[in-house]
Amino acid sequence: MQHSSYQNDLTIALIKATNTIAISCIFFHILHAISCMELDFVLKDKGRLFIIEVKSGNDYHRHAALDNAHAENPERFKRRIVLCKGNVEAADSGVIYLPLYMAMFL
Repeated sequence: MQHSSYQNDLTIALIKATNTIAISCIFFHILHAISCMELDFVLKDKGRLFIIEVKSGNDYHRHAALDNAHAENPERFKRRIVLCKGNVEAADSGVIYLPLYMAMFL
């Protein structure tokens, strides 16, 4: 239940920051897969798309949907951000981990 609360709060913050209506849940279909995977947020900035994944648990380094979306089209999804309980971290894979409270700086 806490996870959806974080997503709702981030949706409100994004709407206020951009003065647009944000879509809080986008389903990304992986080709040749039976099911869809959920991407929490896909934002566009200066013509480039970036993915924001919200993780409330301690397993925030696991993000299959984010990884699969990037693997399908790495040129389209250049920036990948995970908002989590952890500290600021930049992984070798290019994923940026930010504490949840830093969402206001996006």
